[in-house]
Amino acid sequence: MTQLKRNHIIAGETKVLSVGQVLGEKSWYHPNPIISLGLIKSFAPQKHAHIVDVGVGHSCLVDHLLYNGYKHVTVVEKSKEAIDAAKRRLGQVAALAHWVLGDVLDFEAEGGVEVWHDRSAFHFLAHRQAKRYARSIARQLINNGILIIGTFSGEAPVWVNGQRVHPYSRETLLKIFGPDLCLIQSQHDSFPLPGGVAQEYLHAVFQKKAVNL
Repeated sequence: MTQLKRNHIIAGETKVLSVGQVLGEKSWYHPNPIISLGLIKSFAPQKHAHIVDVGVGHSCLVDHLLYNGYKHVTVVEKSKEAIDAAKRRLGQVAALAHWVLGDVLDFEAEGGVEVWHDRSAFHFLAHRQAKRYARSIARQLINNGILIIGTFSGEAPVWVNGQRVHPYSRETLLKIFGPDLCLIQSQHDSFPLPGGVAQEYLHAVFQKKAVNL
């Protein structure tokens, strides 16, 4: 069994940060995902929880999840380059996660999902795609399962890295996810876009409504 050691994570982060001038141009880059990791640990302390992380990009969240002992992590990413980069960073440890290359709109998890995390893909979906995505998440989450969504908010740029951005507020997120999921927590954050402009970001936690059979 491959073991994940703390110094591997530290070395991995150092390697990523050393090319920060390149990665920093990607506004979704998040080398130290404190908010996402904190929310996952808070709502899913059990290490056997099935966690789906969408849009890994250059984020180190998967590294931290594995280091913290989570044993059932699925990473969904449409970019082979991003998956290959994450696997190179993790080395043999990458085998501890399940990697899915493809469009998240077509993704079907193996078994029920306890936590669905997305801080980089959702806000690039058009409205009709977002509604389809929300229905897919609601269907795949177990009863009382958790969705952690991170999205551009406030005065977001129209285009980021060649992709159209659709910013959200608490109210507009509720319109997308509200029929099947309950909003239980939200918080705002900000990060610098290329050029130094601070971009508002919204993190929201939803819970699937239990269905009594």
